Amino acid sequence: MNNNLFIHIGYPKSLSTTLQRGFFSKHREINYLGIGQKDDNLAYFNKNIEISHENLIKYATFDVFKKYKVKISPSLLDQNTHKCNVISDEHLSFKFDISQNDTIVKWNRLSDIYKHFNIKIIIIKRELYSFICSLFKELVRMGYNKSFNEFIIWTWNFKDRNFLSDLNYIERKNQLYSIFGKENIFIYSFEEIVKDVNNFCNITLSNILEIENKNIQIENNYPNLSDSTALKLIKLNKENLRGIGETSFYSFENHRNREWFKKSNAIIDNSKLYHNVVLKRKALEMASKNTPLINSNLFYLDKKGEKAWKFITEYLNNET
Repeated sequence: MNNNLFIHIGYPKSLSTTLQRGFFSKHREINYLGIGQKDDNLAYFNKNIEISHENLIKYATFDVFKKYKVKISPSLLDQNTHKCNVISDEHLSFKFDISQNDTIVKWNRLSDIYKHFNIKIIIIKRELYSFICSLFKELVRMGYNKSFNEFIIWTWNFKDRNFLSDLNYIERKNQLYSIFGKENIFIYSFEEIVKDVNNFCNITLSNILEIENKNIQIENNYPNLSDSTALKLIKLNKENLRGIGETSFYSFENHRNREWFKKSNAIIDNSKLYHNVVLKRKALEMASKNTPLINSNLFYLDKKGEKAWKFITEYLNNET
């Protein structure tokens, strides 16, 4: 039985999809647990692993994690346990949106869930500007509708809650050493890998994973958007809100963070700081005018809403 578990944690936009689809899932000596299984690019080996990664590690509160976590053991895999166990999930190195848990929380939960394994971490870091540019295009793909300039300002101003600290590679490296042990951390440079991706996968990774070099031909499975396509997409995203464009990418209570913005040298003026306050007051003023009443029940629930409310009350009752 193979008790080693290699976890590739990213970074995003650093060949993650290429490794997942082009190497980990194709090598016959790898027991690949996800993300990506057969024809489903979002699936994991089983539901426990999928829920652990996509919900409990990334988003769940402490109480929810404690209640629902399942400690994955080699025996639970029940498939060719002599093979090399590999998981790849680039969200483990990066706070992709502000609702996700801090990366350190993710790593501690990862260590907890897979405590029955000898965990070894593979991480690929990328030069900062190149990373930010590639990330910006990915966010545009996901519905982001602001300019690169606005994105950079947001990245700075909201560093207290976004991904920026994840890009402190030295600090993150030391934290990985502390949680998993220095001898279990394998760090590589994106810029060096792209010089010869086939060599990195078939020789470097094969040696680390202690598997045979199968000379698998690696293809780029997720190419970047072109600049012109990204510009067109930003315009379309503004016209049709979707994905990130529909979510609260910005805090709606910026004005309550005014002292933090001062302390942290944020580049933000009062018109931005109090933008939502002004809009709220205008909306309240308009709503208070003598306009026709809308014939609707404010607290109406359809069948799905009633079912959700039932689950909420049952869940809270069970917790007391």
